[in-house]
Amino acid sequence: MSDRRFRAGEPFPSLSWPRVGGGTLSLASDSGWRLLVVYRGKHCGLCREYLAELNGMLDDFRERGISVAAVSADSRDNAEAEARDERLRFPLAYDLSTDDMRRLGLYISPPQPGETSRPFAEPALFVVNPDGRTQVIAVTNAPFSRPDLKTVLEGLRAEGTEAPLVLWALCRELRSLAEARANPGERQGYGRQAERRRRCRVVGRPVACGLFACILQVRVQRRPCRIVHGATPRLGAIP
Repeated sequence: MSDRRFRAGEPFPSLSWPRVGGGTLSLASDSGWRLLVVYRGKHCGLCREYLAELNGMLDDFRERGISVAAVSADSRDNAEAEARDERLRFPLAYDLSTDDMRRLGLYISPPQPGETSRPFAEPALFVVNPDGRTQVIAVTNAPFSRPDLKTVLEGLRAEGTEAPLVLWALCRELRSLAEARANPGERQGYGRQAERRRRCRVVGRPVACGLFACILQVRVQRRPCRIVHGATPRLGAIP
């Protein structure tokens, strides 16, 4: 199997894992914005705190249309105990294999006597956009250097920040056209007056339709980024 790590901007690998409660988790086949947290396992106290924080922010992510899930190399029994003990409300998957860890470019730690009998992945966070491409890759080799979830959410919240500017420009244009209609005798060049009247006839349909069409054209893309060693993600819109 190839050891090549996939890169930010590429489609998320077609991997699937069994889920607590039945079914499978597969980010590649899901739709919309998706966030996946890779955690070490039930033996990791810092991981439990991170999952609890994510669980508490679940409604905030859902409001932004971002689905949330987590996966580890834990066994089914440990994953079920994790979901039950922490009352997790998002999908929790298990049986992350070492081949999958390598495919995702994760750090792999050996079994820890007295804690876990399986190799396990060090923490990571992935964000997949609606096109199925990996928007953010945050890989760390320690549980205390993970991306801050509030920072991630705020970065993703910036999606659509250009809409107010577009609405302002649209309102200015409609106001200009309304003035041209209200003052047809206003002194202005014949060509300019004719052009304004033509535009009034074109745009003079229900404003809601034009506004809706304008909003549909607003798309703010983001730079895919890869973060290694747990640096806090820096998300910025492409100008």
